[in-house]
Amino acid sequence: MANSNNLVKLTGLWKQKSKKDGSQYLSGNLTPTAKMIVLPNSKKKTDKEPDYIAFVTAHVAQTRQKQEEVDEL
Repeated sequence: MANSNNLVKLTGLWKQKSKKDGSQYLSGNLTPTAKMIVLPNSKKKTDKEPDYIAFVTAHVAQTRQKQEEVDEL
């Protein structure tokens, strides 16, 4: 791992659980308008493919509909 003096903190991530299927993912705010979501790569077939995939999405007020959209990921 790189020297901690060279690291740039982007955000903190919190464990979340999908209401749809109970799967876990990580999420956190990058800016007041952007959110990061990290999901396990459920389509991984070989060791050369990533274990997790990071996504950036627009940060919106948590409404039931928007939470359901995240839960479907």
